[in-house]
Amino acid sequence: LSSFAELTGSMKQPQRAALWSSASMLFLTPQTLYNDLLNGTCPAQQVVCLVVDEAHKATGNHSYTQVVKKLTQLSGGFRLLALSATPGQTLERIQEVVTNLRISRLEARDETSIDVVGCLHERKQETVVLPLEDGVAAARDAVGRVYSKTLRRLAGLVHETDISRLPRYLLVTAQRKYMSAGCDPSTAQHVFYRNVAAFSVAIMMGGAYELASVYGCGACLTFLLQYLECPDKPDFDDEMADEDGEARPRRRAKAKAKPPGKMVKNERRSLFSSPEFESMLGLVQHCSDAASHPKLEHTVRLLREHFAAHGEGSRVMVFTTYRSAVAELMRWLGGVDGVRPMQFIGQSAGRGEGEKGMPQKEQRAVVKQFRSGTHNVLVATSIGEEGLDIGEVDLIICYDAIGSATRTTQRYGRTGRKHAGRVVTLLTAGYEEAVW
Repeated sequence: LSSFAELTGSMKQPQRAALWSSASMLFLTPQTLYNDLLNGTCPAQQVVCLVVDEAHKATGNHSYTQVVKKLTQLSGGFRLLALSATPGQTLERIQEVVTNLRISRLEARDETSIDVVGCLHERKQETVVLPLEDGVAAARDAVGRVYSKTLRRLAGLVHETDISRLPRYLLVTAQRKYMSAGCDPSTAQHVFYRNVAAFSVAIMMGGAYELASVYGCGACLTFLLQYLECPDKPDFDDEMADEDGEARPRRRAKAKAKPPGKMVKNERRSLFSSPEFESMLGLVQHCSDAASHPKLEHTVRLLREHFAAHGEGSRVMVFTTYRSAVAELMRWLGGVDGVRPMQFIGQSAGRGEGEKGMPQKEQRAVVKQFRSGTHNVLVATSIGEEGLDIGEVDLIICYDAIGSATRTTQRYGRTGRKHAGRVVTLLTAGYEEAVW
């Protein structure tokens, strides 16, 4: 073990240089390796093998890509071993990884492979479809009516105005295309920017409708209050984006055209003062005081049954996409006997309850406490899906359905490692059920 060493960016350069000289196998992040290649701390000519975990991340300008390019320039030659349980959803995505990492040979394994089958355990997968209760459904429908009103402002700019067939991300795509195309000579500039602002308001309400449908009135109310308190808040797509890295490239690729903040603020304030919005907000507030979504009560039931059968020493992870849902789950689970929950979120700071961000030191402490049994339930965003040694988990509860096969596989892979595990996915009847 004396030939092994861990390098971190928090170490001083002389300390890292000493470890590069004394150790033969080093464990470090791609960012640390890239920085040491740039400043000469890493003896590139002596590197003979580079092992890349979670290799599917090697797309675009990711640190993995930068490291391989730089090491190729400085090294006399090295072997690269890239590993991934989720290489990509499309051939184009996989080819990008292969190209960026200069891979010349591919090997694939599945659950039936002879060298894998002995290492796997049974993983029971269940899907539970939950209908919305009358009160929650009425609040959700009220949000939908206001959402539809904002879409009517975009007549001629979007081809679909049926909210059941127009997820928020399609609006984001339509707005980006409209902005990229620029102002048509036949359209006055103030009309162009007013339309872009109208897109922003529709995206906001699309986010509210999604939250009310999938996570409940509590998460929806938290989201809407942020805009009521700060009408010029950035769009939902950027500020409340999930934590799987999708938000950052979207921001980089954002079109040059941008509506003046005052115009967006005025469009939102006009909506906020409308009778339809005020009535909708009252319904959402009323429902948020109780069980704002049947998923909450069902999650509590699942946890009680699980710990009754397996003891409080068992481990459970609850995955959800947005931090507002994490905050609401923490409020509900904190009072359940035998349940010792802890949230696990990303480092980046957001706005609103539950969006402060969790420093890396605190993340490590949470993982340690979960593994030791101090906490037996981890309520996590996508930060908990990969790349961390969280340990064996007996039950996974997926609080929402996600469109990414990669992330779904990563969630499921947190259980069934050392012994049999169970995965339960909760879906809202109609809304999520249709896309699952």
